[in-house]
Amino acid sequence: MLVLVVLGIAFRLALPALLERALAATARAYGVEARAEVQSVGWRRAELADLQTDLAGLRVARTEVRYSVLDLLRRRVDAVELTGVVVETPLGPLQARLVIELDGNDVRVRDGEVELPELRAGALGIAIDAEWAMGDAGPSALGTIRVEEIRTRDPAYAPPLALEGEFELDTERGALTGTLRDPGDVLVAEIEARHRFRESAGSASARLEPVEFAPDALQPGDLSPLFADLVENVSGTARAAAGARWSDGKLRYEIDLLLDRVSLEAQGLRVRGVDGDLHYAHPRERRLGLAQRIAFERGEGVVAVSDVVLRFAPSQSGLHMDEIRFGLFGGTVEGSGDYDAASGETRLDLRAVDLDLGALLAQLQIDGLTGTGKLAGEIPVRVGGNHLWIEGGRLASGPEGGTIRYQPAVSPKGGDPALDLVIDIVENFRYESLAAGLNGDLRDELVVALRLVGENPDLGTPVDLTVTLSEHLGAVFEGLGIVGGIRDAFEARVRAGE
Repeated sequence: MLVLVVLGIAFRLALPALLERALAATARAYGVEARAEVQSVGWRRAELADLQTDLAGLRVARTEVRYSVLDLLRRRVDAVELTGVVVETPLGPLQARLVIELDGNDVRVRDGEVELPELRAGALGIAIDAEWAMGDAGPSALGTIRVEEIRTRDPAYAPPLALEGEFELDTERGALTGTLRDPGDVLVAEIEARHRFRESAGSASARLEPVEFAPDALQPGDLSPLFADLVENVSGTARAAAGARWSDGKLRYEIDLLLDRVSLEAQGLRVRGVDGDLHYAHPRERRLGLAQRIAFERGEGVVAVSDVVLRFAPSQSGLHMDEIRFGLFGGTVEGSGDYDAASGETRLDLRAVDLDLGALLAQLQIDGLTGTGKLAGEIPVRVGGNHLWIEGGRLASGPEGGTIRYQPAVSPKGGDPALDLVIDIVENFRYESLAAGLNGDLRDELVVALRLVGENPDLGTPVDLTVTLSEHLGAVFEGLGIVGGIRDAFEARVRAGE
């Protein structure tokens, strides 16, 4: 009996050494060199600290190993639970907890969890079934992977996604193909990824199947809280594709968004018939000169615009818009512009052609004020903060002239002879030329220096009239500023999650 006790004590004292040899031998069987400090050891399990391997960028704070005594004598372990795993990746440090079950050539991972703090993303319920092999070139594996939930947090930019895929890897490279989908199978994307271990470089791509929106069915807010209060009554089709490359610790990625006949409402603006091919790249410098284009048939806010076309590309300072075109007041406005990211200002050089004076005056909603004729000219616009400035704008009539009639239900005349004379003149005025200088803040006070040359046939006297108006006419252009409000609201939601 004493002999058995002594042998038991001796074997218990030998357990740490047996465990270290078994761990090293098991890891070596899968092509990995490993060693760790034994903290506590029992007959069925042990806890290790500071697991070290020859895998670059891998750190493990705590390891639990499960085994039988016979396994230790055979220099093998049954399962390894890794906690506090940190792997340095191009996406930042990856934190993980994994339970790895070992059965000869069969390797299984159960209940794995992964976090990428820098991306505020993680994955739960990771399960891997792999067949491991040792060849002349080293270890290799192929198998399947399932992830119950991939999610973002604070805020959740997208619904939880599940992954099913296949993978293969060896000492040189790894590859993954699979399908991502949300619980309702609305977002379905095919993905591919490849990585070269020695170079620490690789690439990935994803292609999203078309998503159909309808006002009484699926809406963008159902997919991401970023859009919950931003857009509504959306219809049409959206497609997306993304690609990424990494090397030397640097990540580069690109996202393409295709819009097909999309209509929506946003902050009082109604837009119909949007077609677009939009690109986003990080870092921006990789896509300099790549033209992007968005167009829609009609936008209806305080001011209705139609046939909108915007083509733009990233620039060193922010964004360059080499084509801006939209219909306004029966005519066309076109030009170019630049957005400066450092100052937050946008400068637009716009040219107006064939604006209908009657439509413009109707927008002012002044009782009894009507007109005819066409206007054209230059409208330099500067946008910053909550302001839209016109600086040195000029509009002028064509050679055909036109009319201005001011015939309100209640005459405002009385008390000011000069003003009464002007009212008499424009009661039925036929102009040969009309010229307007525009300066000021469209959302506050706009100064209009107006010169009219013509006559009122009822008065029979030629008139060359110059009038300076200083009015709060921001409503005329406020509809065009709604787009900026949408951008500001979106950026505020993104910042809230930083």
